[in-house]
Amino acid sequence: MSITLDEEAGGRILLMHATGRLTRGDYERVLPAMEQCVLRNGKVRLLCVFEHIKTWEEGALVCEAWFQSRHANDIERIAIVDDTDWEESLPDCAHPGFKGELRYFSMDRAVDALSWIEEGVGPTSIHTMVGRLR
Repeated sequence: MSITLDEEAGGRILLMHATGRLTRGDYERVLPAMEQCVLRNGKVRLLCVFEHIKTWEEGALVCEAWFQSRHANDIERIAIVDDTDWEESLPDCAHPGFKGELRYFSMDRAVDALSWIEEGVGPTSIHTMVGRLR
């Protein structure tokens, strides 16, 4: 399993790319960097790309819930790009206090997810970001 985290638009957009089995350790590795982006930039947008996810370790879900509860007002948008059909469980993905927008995109609509995430933020390197998803 691996999670990578990249910043775009001066840290206003975070791109998290995860594959395999999500563990607590994976989240513990990337959440401090995500939190630093929020503290530096205020409002951020999060693009989560999940490929070939097999399972979520319970501790990973705890870490995700902690981050969302702590920063429910700091995340403007979350786009989830996935190679499975998560859309039916999408409302359960966000913390109840989350005030931003949350949208699901299938992998073949990754460009639409990127366009939506960068909308109104300013110039980003969308083509570079699209290349990371392929």
